[in-house]
Amino acid sequence: MSLKSRLTVLAALALSATAAFGADPLSISVTPALEGFSPSAGTVPVAVNLRNDGPNARGVLRVSGGAGFQMDYPIELPRGSVKRLITYPTMEYGSVRFLLDTDQGRQLKEYNPGGYGNEGGRAAVMISDTPGELSFIKGEDKSSVPAPVTPYGGNNQNSIQDAYTVPGLAPNRPVGYANVATVFLGSGSERLNDEQVQALKLYALAGGTLVFVGGASSPILGDARWRDILPAREFRVVTLNDSNALASLGGEAAPPVSVTTGVPTPGAIVRWEGGTLLTAERGLGIGKVIYLAFNPFEPPLNRWDGRRSAVTKSVRVLDSLRASAFLQQYGGQNGNRSGVYGGSTAYVSATMLPSSGHVTMPAQDPFSTKLPPAEKVFTLLGAYFVVVVPLNFLILKKLKRGELAWFTAPLISLGFAGAFFASAQDLYSARMSSASQGILIAQQGMEEGLFVGASQMFVPRSGTYDLKLNGVDSLGILNTNQPYYGYGGRQEHDSEFDPVDVGQIIVPRMQANNLSFREIDYRQRVPVGRWFSLETKRSGSNLTCVVRNTGTYRLENAAIQVADQETEVGTIEPGQTREIKVRIADVPPVASTDNYSLPQFLTRNRGTALIGSIRGFRPGPQLGEEVAGRTSVRLALIAKEALGPR
Repeated sequence: MSLKSRLTVLAALALSATAAFGADPLSISVTPALEGFSPSAGTVPVAVNLRNDGPNARGVLRVSGGAGFQMDYPIELPRGSVKRLITYPTMEYGSVRFLLDTDQGRQLKEYNPGGYGNEGGRAAVMISDTPGELSFIKGEDKSSVPAPVTPYGGNNQNSIQDAYTVPGLAPNRPVGYANVATVFLGSGSERLNDEQVQALKLYALAGGTLVFVGGASSPILGDARWRDILPAREFRVVTLNDSNALASLGGEAAPPVSVTTGVPTPGAIVRWEGGTLLTAERGLGIGKVIYLAFNPFEPPLNRWDGRRSAVTKSVRVLDSLRASAFLQQYGGQNGNRSGVYGGSTAYVSATMLPSSGHVTMPAQDPFSTKLPPAEKVFTLLGAYFVVVVPLNFLILKKLKRGELAWFTAPLISLGFAGAFFASAQDLYSARMSSASQGILIAQQGMEEGLFVGASQMFVPRSGTYDLKLNGVDSLGILNTNQPYYGYGGRQEHDSEFDPVDVGQIIVPRMQANNLSFREIDYRQRVPVGRWFSLETKRSGSNLTCVVRNTGTYRLENAAIQVADQETEVGTIEPGQTREIKVRIADVPPVASTDNYSLPQFLTRNRGTALIGSIRGFRPGPQLGEEVAGRTSVRLALIAKEALGPR
């Protein structure tokens, strides 16, 4: 072979080796889980697709975004594998970074949804195989009064933005539907998996709205997983040749159409066309479930002039805002927090008041003590330098005893150290402690409820601690308004909290200095259906309620709440069954006020609730000893059947 040929072969081999070396076996791509919805701030579910064409790889997917957000997702990628996971980063007017860091290399991807035009607005999401079916509803919701003023703000809170997802990309956690007013379950929704179904139920439980549609055919109505929350049953298809009720709903005459009618559940709010059920609505927690017997997304109603008016009445933007305003007093977003993990809603005060009249000693309740304010610290330091240097030496020099400075200087230092220690001695003697406050919202017939609240923690000694979280769906890190040292406000990311998402959020390694205070707020899935049950039966103006405590926790200060009427029950011990007779009047009108409360949600949904304080249940971090006198877990268990007419 000639020298020229040899050089040609070597060059080709070099180019081939270079190309092979440059081809990275790891690849990452991202796509929005809710196509079309791009809020400027808040939780945005993003689907991440990972591929590995090289050796087996192991590592983490680190997702970082606005408001100090960072979350790690453990990753294992065998050779030839393709994986998809839904992440829940928090946006704050910027992009989100996705870093795949493995023992076989790293890949970085940035994602910017570009959502600067929907500040404060809410989305109507369609889960369907056909995108674009909701495009006609865009604009402002003018179906009710102006939106309440809420701290999560925005100047366009009544706006509606349409968004879409397919069953394979729909969020599998309720936090994925943050900032979503209504979810429509369209064609293909019957293919949602169990996790996605449960996420939607918990989303509605916390104030969201689910809409089911009928029409000539609706396979999802035969899905047993939805049977316990649907506002109708015993479905059958009929044809409406002329519907005055449908024309009234849309403001325009409607064409002949096939509908799937049924029998409404007890207490449902219904609209009839003669003997044909046209719409039905029921409460679920503090949210709603709506059934439309017609299908506005298929012929002939997809060409109906009254379609927008009829469908927009189901997009409950104001109800969503009311729920957020109600939950803000228990835990959430845009208050004094510094970082958000997996999203959350509303604001919670960083100061937890005692939940009862029981007063504990500072050593048992470190949250009742305070380190000396900064002014006192600087005053002590200033006085120390004045006394130990000029004053001490000047006096000794005047007395001609300068050699005593070797003795007096340490003595003065010990005196000032003692003064500082005396002002913080309660904290030095306190044990590791935690206290939690919040509300547990539950629905009779559902095993899981949602706890919305916050927890304070006190750590007397520096170290690394596992918070032992369980079932946490979203997590926020709050600054404390109690002065302390060694821990300031969070910057871009606080390495003291390194949350990990394993299908739920855990914090296995929280770093803390001496005498550290921490506060987190969160939403936690709780199996409350195993603990309490509420069955109701109405006869005229009489309501019979049967309450059972089938768990291990005591329910104190229990009461039956009907609208704004409260009937005291007292304490219900584990294993007890109580029957309560309640005399009820007509459901009163809902007052127009920004002070949203549980009675108002019960009034809107014609609901009945078992309320009280759960003793023994410890939500959130299982760190140190619980300060019982400062812990308060309120229960709101909503009855399955609404009151309805007499």
